[in-house]
Amino acid sequence: MALAFCALLVWTLAARDWVLSVLAVVLIGWALSEWWRRLCVTGSQLIAQGRLARRRVPLTEITQIGATRGGRLWVSRSSGASFYLRMAAPSAVAYRLGPDGMVAALRERAKAGGAQLGPRLPVGAQPPSPCSPLFSL
Repeated sequence: MALAFCALLVWTLAARDWVLSVLAVVLIGWALSEWWRRLCVTGSQLIAQGRLARRRVPLTEITQIGATRGGRLWVSRSSGASFYLRMAAPSAVAYRLGPDGMVAALRERAKAGGAQLGPRLPVGAQPPSPCSPLFSL
């Protein structure tokens, strides 16, 4: 909400300057992009919708799910590099279930969909290398 207010303030002050107007539009768009970020598990896929990209990973490829100390969720796959689930913001994860509860919920749904997961790791475990810091598969 504060970001939207700041963007509106910049918009009003920059009515005569097109560069600041464009910047205000970009900031408002970035703030609104939070509405379509999501993470869900269907019957056979993990679907991760970020601000700019959507990725679908078959549950049978997932070997581990964990969370870092900061609450950032990550997924390890049998084929390809591990990756972070940045669309699940740490503040939202902590608010709803906590990192441990979110990992438990994802593991339960992944197992139901056919994932062969390794033993559960404690919160704070780092993902196996290589791990993509950006959301790319």
